[in-house]
Amino acid sequence: MRIAKYREDGLLSRRGWLVVVLAITLAWVATAPVLQAGRPDQDPIILIPGETVYVEVIQNTITTQPGFSWSDSGLSDRFHKFSQALEDAFEAREVPLKIKVVRWGSRIPKGATTATLTLMRWDRNRSGEIETRVAAQLKKAGSKINLGVFVGTDNVVTASSSMAERSYQASAVKAASRFADRMNEQINF
Repeated sequence: MRIAKYREDGLLSRRGWLVVVLAITLAWVATAPVLQAGRPDQDPIILIPGETVYVEVIQNTITTQPGFSWSDSGLSDRFHKFSQALEDAFEAREVPLKIKVVRWGSRIPKGATTATLTLMRWDRNRSGEIETRVAAQLKKAGSKINLGVFVGTDNVVTASSSMAERSYQASAVKAASRFADRMNEQINF
């Protein structure tokens, strides 16, 4: 008897709960498009041919597997090898931008256009290929856009340290070439 009375006199009956759930669902469905529409899209960043772009390189990689056996395989060497890959890629793709590759944290002139590259992987992947994985973000005049993740792989079986170095460099050039192509899309001709 008490249970039946509680159901009748309770805060909400089954129908009441159903009405509340339906009202919340309808309110959510009705406001979702408005919330999406109110969210600003990323501002397009247009680059001008001949413009100087500072490319900041953030190195988040460590060597975990054998094969990365350059004579000086420290951070300094990786930075210079990757800088060379970027310069080669921009030259080969004939991207009409002047790039200055700098380490992350270096002083860059105020108001300069900056592309930040985060080197996420530069080592062997699970398939045994040498993989370079880079995430990129472009900043100019207070606007910033994510350019994406660029991957380059080289699946040469390495027998010597010189072959390993060439494979690492080849994978870096492939990733840098994809980045250069994406930067070319940002240029207003």
